[in-house]
Amino acid sequence: MTYRAASASRSNTTPRAFLKTAETIFTKARAKGIGAGIHAWGDTPARRACQMGANLLIHKADIIFFKNGVRTN
Repeated sequence: MTYRAASASRSNTTPRAFLKTAETIFTKARAKGIGAGIHAWGDTPARRACQMGANLLIHKADIIFFKNGVRTN
């Protein structure tokens, strides 16, 4: 799931619908052997994302380092 997809889903739906959409994306990505991640705040949301199938969790400033690394490479 890209950051934009997550943001769009989050801004246009209820929290329950967002979680269901995220879970669907994680499930489909993992079924195809593709990694799927999300920007999660705190232990509980991170744990929940992992239970839904996420295998990449970005915390706080990690997104800045990730973004800069992608631009550099």
